[in-house]
Amino acid sequence: MSVYWGLRAGIALSRLIPLSVSYRLGMMGGEAVYWCWPSKRRNTRLNMAVIASDPGGGPRAAALARASLRNYGRYVIDFLNLPNVPAEEIVRRIRVQGWEHLDRAMEFGRGAIFVTGHFGLWDYAPVVVASRYPGKVHVVAEPFSSDRLDRLIQGQRAAKGATVIPMTNVRQMIRTLRSNNILALLVDRPVQNDGVPVTFFGRQTLVPAGAATLAALTGATILPGYMMHREGGGYEGIIMPPVEVSATGDREHDVRRTTQAVFSSLEQFIARHPHYWYMFRDMWGLATTSPVEVKV
Repeated sequence: MSVYWGLRAGIALSRLIPLSVSYRLGMMGGEAVYWCWPSKRRNTRLNMAVIASDPGGGPRAAALARASLRNYGRYVIDFLNLPNVPAEEIVRRIRVQGWEHLDRAMEFGRGAIFVTGHFGLWDYAPVVVASRYPGKVHVVAEPFSSDRLDRLIQGQRAAKGATVIPMTNVRQMIRTLRSNNILALLVDRPVQNDGVPVTFFGRQTLVPAGAATLAALTGATILPGYMMHREGGGYEGIIMPPVEVSATGDREHDVRRTTQAVFSSLEQFIARHPHYWYMFRDMWGLATTSPVEVKV
């Protein structure tokens, strides 16, 4: 079965199966991925070994890796169920801290760049922001290789009030910010080339410079934040204080310094809730550069 038809089937089944049962199935699926997909297990354990300061990739890193994949299984269920949940219901169930940071950025008039990682409920967060700023929320997304899969996934996101911008369309991103809109970006993607070095959890890695570059070009405010399930039910949303955007006149220096500030902010909430960070790529290149042995 193709990914497209698998998603279509999952969306259809999500209307029939109680959410509590779907969550259990999703978490079981995440557990199965941990045990049956060696490369994902290895990458996730390597990443968690850095976060947990567990250089041997021991029990703590293994437990966090399993928890991350199980929670990602629950995230998949949330994504499949997104069409079935009214936006008003999501807004009713969330408690948001930090609206004042976004409100101040919008009053400034140069747009806001909302940065987060593959963390928590990143597909639900734009729904909440769009309820406060209707028609102003734009989400940058990586296009899928299949056109119909891309239409299905991006259409599901757009149906909840966000405009989807392809990752390759930088001009549209700039126009969006210059019109005082909100642009949401996932920034925690390791790259091998064409990135900027940052120190993240004490180790250096290369990451895209998109958010910092857009801020330098438009004067937009960068706001880190996240959304996740709240213990006991409902959701929790955090909008952190704005990142200080470096403006020395040296573009390369400013982009590097601002990108580092972005990742220092992300590090704060990932450190608090590492089991909600869904990074299954080798974030630091440890599989090829580190002497750490991780049993798989």
